[in-house]
Amino acid sequence: MFSLCSWMYVIVKMASPRIVTSVLKNLSPRSPRSVENLRQSLTPKTPVRKDLRVENHGISRTVDRNHLSPFNIDTPNRVKILNNGLQNVQRSLLGTGSFGRVYKASYKGNEVAAKIINRRKDSDLSVNAEKHATYLNHSNIVKVLGIDQGTSLSLITMELCGTSLQDLLDDSTLEKEERIRIWKAISCALDFCHRAGVVHADVKPKNILMAADGQPKLADFGSSVLMDELDFSSRKHVRFFASILKDDSNVIKNIVYFKGTPGYAAPEVIQGDFPSPASDIYSLGVLAWQMLSQKIPFAGFHAHTILYLTGKGKRPIDDNLDDGFNGTYKKLYRDMWSQDMKKRPMLRVIINKLSNMELRIVGIR
Repeated sequence: MFSLCSWMYVIVKMASPRIVTSVLKNLSPRSPRSVENLRQSLTPKTPVRKDLRVENHGISRTVDRNHLSPFNIDTPNRVKILNNGLQNVQRSLLGTGSFGRVYKASYKGNEVAAKIINRRKDSDLSVNAEKHATYLNHSNIVKVLGIDQGTSLSLITMELCGTSLQDLLDDSTLEKEERIRIWKAISCALDFCHRAGVVHADVKPKNILMAADGQPKLADFGSSVLMDELDFSSRKHVRFFASILKDDSNVIKNIVYFKGTPGYAAPEVIQGDFPSPASDIYSLGVLAWQMLSQKIPFAGFHAHTILYLTGKGKRPIDDNLDDGFNGTYKKLYRDMWSQDMKKRPMLRVIINKLSNMELRIVGIR
């Protein structure tokens, strides 16, 4: 369960209102050059070596890759790990993130991904949210095989996949057939989630993994919520809590309630609403733009600046992009990232339009 208290903890941890206020002062609407000046003042980041970058199974850090044999997490080894932790020996590390590490492991005779997380309040919230995925059986969703919690560690056992869509975009340009295939597959995955009452709440290329057979799979449900938990009384309490910040700007007042990833999160989520199927559709639209542009949305901007721009209706630039479909591809993702959530198309409509684009590729239309 993802209770109101859980949201409060994430909210307080996100950011200081003073930081947000400072950023917004630098982006005064009366200063049209302020955004460009801020962009130019940013120090370029040093590129990360691609052979050392790991961005899959819900993690994103720079680590050394190794190819050691997977370790066993069957019982009783599983119980020992949960109670005593991993022994200080080398493991086949897939990646590391803010909550823990992901290893290649052996479970019931199969190779799997094992996410081992140090237990604390915020990581427990993420683990509890991951439980939503244990009931989702779909070919385009990473299968969660089990979630166990000990006194000091949590262990999430998952289907083992390869690289992330983000890695794929970093290393190559996708053909239009591949863009449509991935977009449609993740649309089907989200449609399945929503029909099951689950909102993913953090759709982005880093959370799309590519299986050995080439199938894209939606991963990392650590931010997900159940739709039947998002009742009106909870929303009312959250907005009352926001009012104690005593600021006239809705963007400043609600920005600390943001949950998701800047650049992909919908404007209504940034402004204090809980994630919804419509906010997942918004994020999927940004993902479709990124597959076409090969760029990170609002790359180089501070996270709070990105939230501000999104809340004001700004979107990544795509005027000079050729989508290969005479603008049909671009029109669809633009509809999906509409500022008005009620104007965003339903997933079944999106899937049908993508199917029509597939037919055009093979020359039937």
